Parts: sequence; C-alpha cells; structure tokens
Amino acid sequence: MVAAVAVFAGKSVLILRNFRPIQKIPVAYRGSQCDQGALEFIAPLFARKKPEITVLHVQETERGESQEFAEACLLTGDETLRQHGSVPVKKMAKGDFADEILKAVAIERYDLLALGAYGHNVPKYLKVISDEALNLVRLTTRPVLVYREVK
Repeated sequence: MVAAVAVFAGKSVLILRNFRPIQKIPVAYRGSQCDQGALEFIAPLFARKKPEITVLHVQETERGESQEFAEACLLTGDETLRQHGSVPVKKMAKGDFADEILKAVAIERYDLLALGAYGHNVPKYLKVISDEALNLVRLTTRPVLVYREVK
C-alpha cells in the first residue's frame, strides 16, 4: 500500500510510520536533478527546526562511478544546503545504493529519509519512481520523503 502511494502520487510524498521528532535527516543523494530538487525542497521546510541534515552519497563502484564524481556530488549537495542556511554533514559509502542507504538509516538512527523519486537512470518498470527509491520506501521502517519534480 505504501509503495503504491509513492508510485502513483503525482507530487512529493511524505510517508509516515514509527514517527518521532525529526532531528536527523539523511538525503540519499546521487547528484541527479531530482536529488538536487529534494535538497532544495527540504532545506526551507526544516529551516526553523534545524535538524542535522546529512548528504549521503553512495559511490557505486560496480557501475564504474569514480571517486572524483562521488566527491563532487557531496560538494554540490553541501553547497546547496549551505545556500539555504543549513550546515550539513557529508557522508560517503561504497557499494549498492539501496543496501548502503538502508544500512546507514539503521545504524545512525535517522528520523526521516529524504530522496528523489528517481536518479540518473530511467526507471525500468514505472516511469515515475526508480527501482531503488521504491525498494527504499518498501524496506525502511522510518518515515520517508520522496521528492518528485512537478512538471
């Protein structure tokens, strides 16, 4: 049911479960236009509460992603949030995107996961949300904000 809402909603979606005060937010950031939009969306949304926002990038070495690209993604995300008055934490992991994001959410005990509905790749099954984003929505027990660009 939750995954269906994320798939068919025409706008950004906040999926609440196991809600608690939001103090730590990771943004799963691949450097795509949609991920950039997610950062620009959440920064003013949480400007008053000032939670710790982490730009979390997974270097997907199996897909041939270079260290330079991964570092550039983190810097871009950092600059975007700083322009909105946030001082983000930057984190990089290596491996599978969904696995590493889920691992970080569990270990760091984040309160809300924010991500773009799609990254650089065109979704395989549905053209509205990436396979990885859909898996993250289904597999995490935390609230999730799925950002979708409105066209």
